[in-house]
Amino acid sequence: MRQAVLTILQRAARKLLLTRALEAAVAAATAGGLSAAAVILAWMIGDALLVLGVAVCALPVGWGAAMLLLPLRSRRALGLGRETAAVIASLSVLAGAAAGALLLTGWYAAVPRGAAAAALLIGFASAGALGCLVRGVSPLRVARYLDARAGLRERLATAAELALGPTASSASAPAAEAVYAQALAALRRARPQRDPMWRRTRRTAAALALAVLLCGTLLLLPSRPAEDRYGAARLADALGRMSPEDRERLAKAFAAAMQPKTDPEVAASLLRCAQVVRVNDPAELERLLGKLRRAGFRPLSVVPGDLLAAAGIGASGAGDATARKDGAERPAHSGSPPDANRPADPNVESAARAFERGVVRVYDPRYSRVSPPEAAAADPNAAVRNGRDFRPYADAWTAARRRSADALMSNRVPSEYRPIVRSFFLSEE
Repeated sequence: MRQAVLTILQRAARKLLLTRALEAAVAAATAGGLSAAAVILAWMIGDALLVLGVAVCALPVGWGAAMLLLPLRSRRALGLGRETAAVIASLSVLAGAAAGALLLTGWYAAVPRGAAAAALLIGFASAGALGCLVRGVSPLRVARYLDARAGLRERLATAAELALGPTASSASAPAAEAVYAQALAALRRARPQRDPMWRRTRRTAAALALAVLLCGTLLLLPSRPAEDRYGAARLADALGRMSPEDRERLAKAFAAAMQPKTDPEVAASLLRCAQVVRVNDPAELERLLGKLRRAGFRPLSVVPGDLLAAAGIGASGAGDATARKDGAERPAHSGSPPDANRPADPNVESAARAFERGVVRVYDPRYSRVSPPEAAAADPNAAVRNGRDFRPYADAWTAARRRSADALMSNRVPSEYRPIVRSFFLSEE
């Protein structure tokens, strides 16, 4: 009978262990979802407000440290065991500290937010379950649990102590057999080992669902353009390929961005950017652009559009149609035709040379209006050959998008064509 009682208790112990591990995984995953939401929110606002982003990263650190200091009564009210509470507290502190370090160093831009949230959820859940599995459940513990649950008056605990204790071999056989028989009869009569052992309510599952929903909602919120995160490196990398004229235009753009109300630190960084552009120092330019971005200034919004396109950032790299600086809105600089900034080259620039400079030009028939009438009459292709009819792709696309927006606003586009125009020209807004 001893072996029969032990077999039943061992099976019940495995069932109880798996149930507790699942409960711990759900509780830890809920905490992981809250930590992931804090990390996502911190990274979303970290570009504009670095200090606020770091403060949000400190939230998981704070509640993790508080959980370590919770008294036993508070942990029991939350339904958390000692191991589960320690796992949640440790991982929360680690997640908040790691997110803050990535935010301060700027490396968070290379980490997908969805992947980070999924990693935190899976990591917390796995660690919570693993903590329970490592501790395990002994037959004596499950015997006491079943005694208390079914009201068996410690028959199972007494049988387990007798079967597993140091006096098991020295106990008299008739007395031991009587204890085992009573325990076995109680197990077969009440069958408490077959009842569900889940002790948490539906509120635990609801809390996990809300945490996952919160993470999903934050992930669906629009983030800042990718150029804001990666544009500094691309622009600095393209600095060495720019011609001296383009570098001078870029330096003047940074210098012209300084306004009377500009923050002194931002103004100093902009002036320093203009200097390092003139001396062709890509590493220092990338560092200064990152410093400006962390200070809440969008440095790409002042760069001419054709230089952004040459750096592989695209026409939308300059941001929206208007950029907010120092509390006021001003039009974003989208670049201008080369003829307005430099003397016109009478010779046609070869396609190979334009490709090496990173500039792709497109034909604009409106530029033929500025060609001399006598030259156009003598040779209709003269304007094309002398390069006046060509402009940067970024400027042409920006102008086309503005014309389409004006046409939509003034109802000059038929209703059946409005969705087509909007989806084609305004899809990047």
